[in-house]
Amino acid sequence: MPLVFPFDPDITRASTIPARLYNDPVYLELERERIFAHTWQLVGRTEQLSDVGSYFTAEVGHDAIVVLRDTAGLRGFYNICLHRAGPVATGCGRRQTLQCRYHGWTYSLDGTILRSQPM
Repeated sequence: MPLVFPFDPDITRASTIPARLYNDPVYLELERERIFAHTWQLVGRTEQLSDVGSYFTAEVGHDAIVVLRDTAGLRGFYNICLHRAGPVATGCGRRQTLQCRYHGWTYSLDGTILRSQPM
């Protein structure tokens, strides 16, 4: 049976949750866990990635991501280096590779390791 949410056009009878819940850290964490972790989240627009090599970074919940366009299409990765978990990209722009600034590990736009330094 579908859920029914009655609509009352009389705004004087409208209600909302208490204002403190909009910025309470406890409720933010609950929303991250119960809503945002289980649903698609908008992080950008395809127009931002019109050219091969274009990218942008974002955060979804507690996860840093990088979204980019390579020759095969759009890709999204965790924005971390496999070596020491430093970011492989910052901000937005256009690049031919992704590279960690910590030790220089370099990845192709499809996520393949191109160059790694000895551990």
